[in-house]
Amino acid sequence: MSVPPGRSETSAVRLLTAGIGLGTVISVAGVSSLNMAGSPAIASGWYGIITIAVLGVPLLGALLAFWASRNTLRVINAATVLAQLALLAAWLPLTQAEGTVAGALPAGLPWILATSVSTVAAAVIATGPLGGVAVLVVLSGCVALFRGILGLETLNSIAYDMHTFVTSLVGCVLTSALIHAARSLDRAAGIAVIVAERQAAAEARLSIQVATDAMVHDEILATLLLAAQNAPEFRTAVADQSRSALRMIEELAAPPTEPPPVSVDDFVRDAGQTTRRLDATAHFQKSTADGQTMPADVAAALHSALAQALANSVAHAGDGPVRRSVAVTGTTAGVTVTVTDDGQGFDPDRVPADRMGITTSILGRLDNTAGGSARANSAPGQGTTVTLTWSPPAPPPAEMQSPPVATGPYGARHRGFDLGVRLTVITFVLAQAVLAANQAVNSPQPLPAVLALVSIYAAVALLGWRSLAQPDLVRSLAILGTITASSAIVLSPTLTGASAQWDTWYLTANSVLLAALALRKRIGLAWVGLALMLVLVVTSVLVNGHPATDATRLLTRPTALLTASSVLGFCINRMLERITIMHAGELAATKTLSFEANSAHERHAHSANLGAKVGPLLTVLARGEVLADADVRECLALEGALRDQARGGRLVRSPLVGATLAARRRSIDVSLLDDGQHDLDDDQLDTVLAWMGDHLDRLPAGSFTGRLLPPGRTDRATVVTVDGGGGVSAHSWR
Repeated sequence: MSVPPGRSETSAVRLLTAGIGLGTVISVAGVSSLNMAGSPAIASGWYGIITIAVLGVPLLGALLAFWASRNTLRVINAATVLAQLALLAAWLPLTQAEGTVAGALPAGLPWILATSVSTVAAAVIATGPLGGVAVLVVLSGCVALFRGILGLETLNSIAYDMHTFVTSLVGCVLTSALIHAARSLDRAAGIAVIVAERQAAAEARLSIQVATDAMVHDEILATLLLAAQNAPEFRTAVADQSRSALRMIEELAAPPTEPPPVSVDDFVRDAGQTTRRLDATAHFQKSTADGQTMPADVAAALHSALAQALANSVAHAGDGPVRRSVAVTGTTAGVTVTVTDDGQGFDPDRVPADRMGITTSILGRLDNTAGGSARANSAPGQGTTVTLTWSPPAPPPAEMQSPPVATGPYGARHRGFDLGVRLTVITFVLAQAVLAANQAVNSPQPLPAVLALVSIYAAVALLGWRSLAQPDLVRSLAILGTITASSAIVLSPTLTGASAQWDTWYLTANSVLLAALALRKRIGLAWVGLALMLVLVVTSVLVNGHPATDATRLLTRPTALLTASSVLGFCINRMLERITIMHAGELAATKTLSFEANSAHERHAHSANLGAKVGPLLTVLARGEVLADADVRECLALEGALRDQARGGRLVRSPLVGATLAARRRSIDVSLLDDGQHDLDDDQLDTVLAWMGDHLDRLPAGSFTGRLLPPGRTDRATVVTVDGGGGVSAHSWR
């Protein structure tokens, strides 16, 4: 299973396409109702018919946004841009030809230039950020061209056009940022899936390897060693153990079933029986709570590790009287099993590599169990304590449950986005300086323009642009205060009226700052700022005796801009949070399926390998017959070969494997130990294997130990042989 490609990007494109369609219709309705451009938005005649058709393209995109594919939506957005540009090109000749007075020029600019934010955003979706910038440049050029042709260059037009350009540039940057963030989320989720699949495969290999090693140690090796004694009193036990081992090899390839949980009381009962069977004199104590359970695989791992720890104590604690105790404690926090003896003890750092009982059947078994752990504490002359613990695994922390990508709309920063933000901020700052100068030069009192500009620059500085994270409450309130202070300048009696937008330019500038605050997850405070602006504007209109419609004109663009920003910010955050949750669920499912698939493969491979290697001999042993000498030697040879699988590491490969098996069939005791972490390439390793195999082939009898040495040694490998006469010979390879 894998995460569907481009899910986040598709969701972002759908959200933006719906917003573009809705925003275009609302903008046209606003232009028509307010007659802001000086002429109806939808004229009569052919131009009116074509206008309605062009409006249908983004509206179609909005209707299909949440059902169509990403590529289809890109085509629709491209059609939106091309249709509007075509209508823009046809606007002047069509409207002039259909004017009420033959040959008359239109009274105002086309509605398309009032909705440039939507057009630019559609271009970004269709072609990318550069396409959005190109469309913005074309639209801005058309504004200048048409105003020059129509003679519409006024103080108002300067303010209106500059704010249109700035808001369109903001829309271009935000659209690009959202698409890039979604694309980054998809990329991170895809990487996370690959990592999860590899991790699951590694965990599956380790899990099956540990289970196989434990089974080999507990069942097969013991059976082969017992069979090699070829004693009549052991034949029945050897036959039973051989049949059990064959059955376990077959079951290894079968899909695992999920047995019901085991009660702690049942586990304690079985642990007590095992303790008495292995050492009738051992002291057994328990402390459990009623109703506790544990997974069946955990109970099996704890029980097997307990049995191995007791068996090790009986075999190695010493010949004298040894006191042993087993304690089982069960609480809501988990289960603890402690096996203690006062025997001769040992130095854990000097445990021979062939002591598979400790590393495989105790430590390895528990460490590979979810929530399990094991440790052995011992010292010469101070006895031994083996502690086995299991605790229900805690759920992973929230930050580890989702793909490694930020959930905010600006979490995935990139060079182009940073450049776009800087360009937008610089453009905004310069535009306000031009508008302030425009007011100061043409107003009888320049002070309001200066105060407004200072307040706006203070708000820009307080917002900060190095990090686009949510500002803290104190900084947010300070931003709100500076915005309100500049908005209060609308109360100045020197204003010529709201219809003269050149001396109320700062209201639109403040709405851009409020939109930035909303996009940074301070939507509530942003609307408080707009409400304060509304109060100030209405008060100004009433106090200064301006027409009531002036308040509507002043607040239309700020309200529309903040509404769009609030909805966009809210939807962006909700969308990315939902996508992150979905990716997390898919990631968990992917890991589970990958683990199960790899487990099945590993189980089958290990079962087939063991079946081919020891199956024929176990079948012979299961008959309970007297073994021939060749069969006895085969038992010893296979027992050694299986031990090599656990401790031989890189040495268990041709040609040394064949030489080892042949030597064991000659009754030579062979040990292969890979203790090295040297970075040997294949050629060097082949040389070492051939060198060891040559020494082993020349040994007629005795014992052979081949070892790759740990780091820090001058030599990389050694061979130690003891011939039949007891002569010791040591060789090294550098």
